[in-house]
Amino acid sequence: MAARRHLSFANVTASIALFVALGGTSYAAAKVRSRDIVNGAVTSSKLAGNSVTGAKVRNGSLAAADFAAGQLPAGPQGAAGPQGPAGAAGAAGAPGTARGYGVIRSDGTPVRFKGIANVYRPVGNPGIFCLTLDGLDPATVVVTATVDWSSSTALPAGGAFAYWSSTKSPNCSQPRDITIYTLNASHQQVGTVGFSFVIQ
Repeated sequence: MAARRHLSFANVTASIALFVALGGTSYAAAKVRSRDIVNGAVTSSKLAGNSVTGAKVRNGSLAAADFAAGQLPAGPQGAAGPQGPAGAAGAAGAPGTARGYGVIRSDGTPVRFKGIANVYRPVGNPGIFCLTLDGLDPATVVVTATVDWSSSTALPAGGAFAYWSSTKSPNCSQPRDITIYTLNASHQQVGTVGFSFVIQ
């Protein structure tokens, strides 16, 4: 009965305040360790901007996969490796489709030729070459002629060109003849120009 007489509202209030204060201090003193946090519980959206700095990241704990593409600098170029073994030989190419070819010197002499039996130059026509085909029908061929510098004795000023005409010159008298013309830049016949040709 004596204890009850000493209890008052002030005493009770003070006791409750003391209990709360001691309990709060105990709670604040407890530490939250990494093992107390569930994996994935703390996401980037729950962190304040720039709150995780380099000083808070353990050295060596990040891997290359943790960085965005292009964020890591490239290392220096390494030394060249040893030469690999030679590859296997490639397959043989298809045989050529040219039916004739050759080089004609400016004096009408053929060299390294195929598909022609004779070459002659009509008198008085220095820029006309008559090529007599060997077993080929002139009506079925297409000829490409190009000036050959090494077979020319002199090149006219301004250059020269050679071309085949599908219409045979009347100065080429043989049935199997085709005609090649050599001209200067002014389309005048010149007799100092040699040429190469391909017959398809």
